[in-house]
Amino acid sequence: MTIDNLFQKTNERVKNKEGIEYWTKEHSIHIVNDDVFQKFIKEKDDNALKIVQEIKRYFRHKQKKELKIPDTSLVVEIYAHIIPDKIADYLPGAIGDIVQGRTEIIDCGEEGHDQDRFLWDKIAEFL
Repeated sequence: MTIDNLFQKTNERVKNKEGIEYWTKEHSIHIVNDDVFQKFIKEKDDNALKIVQEIKRYFRHKQKKELKIPDTSLVVEIYAHIIPDKIADYLPGAIGDIVQGRTEIIDCGEEGHDQDRFLWDKIAEFL
């Protein structure tokens, strides 16, 4: 195994110029769902698609292959994490904490590596 192969499978996190933090694994991308990320998504209607395309380019660079997830499916998954995270701000203590604990990292995996991939793909078909 070469050094490149070892490096590709690490959880090296990066921050883009907006301060959005993400990383890739062999079959997935991972985004930190913090205030910086949510503010960026909220600024313009197409920012979710822009960040998806950026992360997929980074994935292609790091993993030397295409991420096999449609852009629209990734956008759906992003919003499916942001909306409950914001609602959790208004829930009682422990319940809100549980919801936010499940939404703090947006883990997006390819089919066969993400148990919810079919759901995001199906919702995306309606967009």
